[in-house]
Amino acid sequence: MKRVRSITIAVAMPFALSACYSYMPAQLETIPSGQEVRMVVTREGRLDLPEAIEPEGPFISGKVVRRDGDRLFLSIPIAQQQRGFYVSQIAQEVSLRTGEIVQIELRKLDGVKTGLFVAGTAAAAAGIVFAIIEAASRSNDDGLPPIEEF
Repeated sequence: MKRVRSITIAVAMPFALSACYSYMPAQLETIPSGQEVRMVVTREGRLDLPEAIEPEGPFISGKVVRRDGDRLFLSIPIAQQQRGFYVSQIAQEVSLRTGEIVQIELRKLDGVKTGLFVAGTAAAAAGIVFAIIEAASRSNDDGLPPIEEF
């Protein structure tokens, strides 16, 4: 029973720690084009967004396309299209007045969380392989002849 609990914890841990990205506060002037961001905008800024864009909670997430004067242009995903195994994002480009942006954050890869995820996944895989090998070795210890393979 203890072993089953250990394996369950090892399998569940990678999924609990799977947030490989984090967001860091940034200054609007320093964000390059192509950078993934999330932001909080004023109520007026939200009202200016097209109806197709449904913000996730208080944040609006997207990729910076360009900056033109007092406007920031973002590519915001609005749907996914799947053909076989290929999934592509359908995005809409919107512009926001920079005065409507209350807070902006950059999406960055978190090395510690990514390392924990990789280590947890490797431990879970090793635990599963070990459990399979142990179960297979126990099945031959009951004194019965091995099952013939075809």
